[in-house]
Amino acid sequence: MIVKDRVIGALTIDHSEPGYYIHRHAELGMAFANQAAVEFENARLYNETLKRADEMKTMFSVQQAITSRLEIDAVLKLIADEAKRLTFSERTAVFLLEGNDLVLSVFSGKDSRSFLGYRLPVDKSAMGKALMSGRTVTVNNTKDTLNLYADLEEKADVKSFLSIPLMAGNKPIGTITVVDKLSGKFTGEDEHILGMLGSIAVIGLENARLYQEEKRRHLEDEQRRHVAEGLRDILAILNSNRPLGDILDFIINQAVRLMGTNAGALYRLQKDDGILNIEASVGMPEGFISDMSIRAGFDFIQHAIIHREPIAVPDFKGHVPEVFVGDSSGERHRYWLLKNFSAFLAVPIVCDDELYGGIVLFYPDTHDFTRGEIDLAISFTDQAALAIDNARLRAQAEEIAISTERSRLARELHDAVTQTLFSASLIADVLPKIWERSQEEGRKRLDELRQLTRGALAEMRTLLLELRPATLVESGLKELLQQLAIAVTGRARIPISLEVRGEAVLEPDVKIVFYRIAQEALNNISKHSGASKADVILTSRCSGPDSCQEIELCIRDNGYGFDAGNVTAEHLGLHIMRERAEAVGAEFIVDSAEGRGTDISVRWRKK
Repeated sequence: MIVKDRVIGALTIDHSEPGYYIHRHAELGMAFANQAAVEFENARLYNETLKRADEMKTMFSVQQAITSRLEIDAVLKLIADEAKRLTFSERTAVFLLEGNDLVLSVFSGKDSRSFLGYRLPVDKSAMGKALMSGRTVTVNNTKDTLNLYADLEEKADVKSFLSIPLMAGNKPIGTITVVDKLSGKFTGEDEHILGMLGSIAVIGLENARLYQEEKRRHLEDEQRRHVAEGLRDILAILNSNRPLGDILDFIINQAVRLMGTNAGALYRLQKDDGILNIEASVGMPEGFISDMSIRAGFDFIQHAIIHREPIAVPDFKGHVPEVFVGDSSGERHRYWLLKNFSAFLAVPIVCDDELYGGIVLFYPDTHDFTRGEIDLAISFTDQAALAIDNARLRAQAEEIAISTERSRLARELHDAVTQTLFSASLIADVLPKIWERSQEEGRKRLDELRQLTRGALAEMRTLLLELRPATLVESGLKELLQQLAIAVTGRARIPISLEVRGEAVLEPDVKIVFYRIAQEALNNISKHSGASKADVILTSRCSGPDSCQEIELCIRDNGYGFDAGNVTAEHLGLHIMRERAEAVGAEFIVDSAEGRGTDISVRWRKK
């Protein structure tokens, strides 16, 4: 029985009579044998086709199952399970290449956990050498084969194995190794099936790797976004007028949240005694915070603060120093840290080249700190240093402002109130003699004395307004203008008339602007105008007491005047008045000429 010049068997025909068969019978037998050979071959091919179809169907199902999983561990587990099932093996191991070692990443079969993480040197094992050459290795009796890795063979009790390389293009990534055939030996059929599974496995692993990489990038992008938002929020609170304690609390809360832990503290170093006190914290017991003061000899804080550099300890279970032994507060600190945390990151806070303290972040589990995490922690200490510097600058600015205001009030008292009272005192001293000489002249001096004392009283009230700005909002504009007019009249001996046409309730910001402009204008009149009189006219055009459409303030004097078209930078008062008016949407007009006085108008219309 011959198929394509290949003998596949024989057909025999028997007869009891000797010499029965002749040449014709032989030809007929040959015809039957050929027909039987064809039928046998057709049946074999049919069975082979069914087998391959079933194999392809199985592989397609396996491929769908493997490629539908995107977690690498799940993909590896499915590969191992399918390899064991399809090759009828006792165990399967998937090794992945890491540096110069093959690392057993997943195991299927008995003792599935005991070998996980086992490292097999590539250059000292048959599987490793096969991987690097891209060839399949089949060993049906490990006792008769040299160059195996004896350690693994002995520990796993390997009797036979079949290992195929996993290649992504020309890049080796690992192996699939099936161990100990359940019956018989590993054959070319097993190699064929495992090879097909290996091709599918590479695709699944690459898909899972790409997915994990994309997931990692997405998480990094999300982390960057959260960090950017957190730093933006910190910047916003830094530009607010919140107290320093609130700002530091906010910074340490943001640091703990964005650094992925649940506890942290901002320590301040007391220069005189080297004690570290907790100034802001998250995730620490209240009693721990209030009672805990530690010496700067505490290892990691001392190192970070004294040496001005970050320090990260992935596992500090054995790093708590003996400095706490015999120190009750230190013992509490030591016990609490050891009980709750395993890793920490400490970063110093340096303000204008001066040590302020440090931020310490505590982690409940061991933690390998990346350069990016350390840099992020440094950015939080930079923000804390900026907040501390800003608080110090604000305090200095407040002190300077207070000192400046005191100086200004002293000048005002000296230039205005003191001079006015001095003049009143002189008149009061000579008034009795004048009265004896001429009662009419005495009455004039009495009237002058009354104006001076009223002016001094008005000046004092004005200074009190400066000390209590809220009074400006509470007082009416008419009352404020009367006070200014009386004060200037008493101080400069220039009669100031006030005329108020209409009455309306003004918006606070508009009222303050009108008051400040009138104050500046009347000061200019008293100091520079050479005027003998001045008029202040306030006109309100309103449909009701609470509905004012237009307000106009006019201040006129009969002094020297000036060229309004040639105002230089020296006329700061005019520029300030104009800016104040424009800030509330008012129109500011100056009309003046040399020899005919000055007319200033401010007009505000409701929009």
